[in-house]
Amino acid sequence: MENIDNNETVIIEILETVKKLVLEPRTDISWSIFDSKDELIIEIDAHIQKLKLRDFSKVKDLILLFAPTSDFQEISLSSG
Repeated sequence: MENIDNNETVIIEILETVKKLVLEPRTDISWSIFDSKDELIIEIDAHIQKLKLRDFSKVKDLILLFAPTSDFQEISLSSG
């Protein structure tokens, strides 16, 4: 059980880092499904809250954000 809690903590830390990067002025989200950085931050925060509550109902959606050719990859490529 301890390993699961640690994994959740690591994922939350990664999401917090992604939030910081999204808020950088040079971050370009134009190739993602998100209309604004605020919309993306809301999405990330929702995933963080679910993980903190041990609600894994949207984990597949979170995984898809990190998938090759998905939103986070497109954002990273267009943002350098």
